Amino acid sequence: REDRGSGGIKVFSAAGEVFTLPEGSTPIDFAYRIHTQVGHHCKRIWVNGQSTLYTQRLRNGDIVEIEVDRNYDGPDPDWLDVVKTTMAGNQIRRALKQERGTGLRRGREILKSILETELARYHLSDLPWGEFERFLTEVARQKHYNNADAMVSEIIGPPSVHDGRKRISPNDLVSRFVAGR
Repeated sequence: REDRGSGGIKVFSAAGEVFTLPEGSTPIDFAYRIHTQVGHHCKRIWVNGQSTLYTQRLRNGDIVEIEVDRNYDGPDPDWLDVVKTTMAGNQIRRALKQERGTGLRRGREILKSILETELARYHLSDLPWGEFERFLTEVARQKHYNNADAMVSEIIGPPSVHDGRKRISPNDLVSRFVAGR
């Protein structure tokens, strides 16, 4: 397959297909050029038969092979720093945005489950979700988060770079809410 236009470099798939990419493109650009799912699940890369890093710049005539693993949790946000093509950047950003939304939904479900358990422990049957949402917003403001979603993402997600805030556990957050009722 060849892109329209005359500029750029020509690289080859292991099957011998020709792809034209902009100069400075990386194997990640190549993976997304093949197919979005190849990019998203790119696990290992070989260029000219040698295992290589995703940061390597491709050269004219390179033979690129991508190992795909459907269980691999890609794309990696760091890929945005090295891709050259707009298409790859857009696909990565779209996937990361979707993943963030899924993470927030999962985070809120986890908090709701903990809240239900705590309320049952104190023999409180109603689930005051609206009241809990207002509580989350207030705690987020007190802890200097942009909004409750940002706080929930950090609480439920992997540890982030320390920014001076003490990380709140989901259980502590729910316990504070129940104690305040």
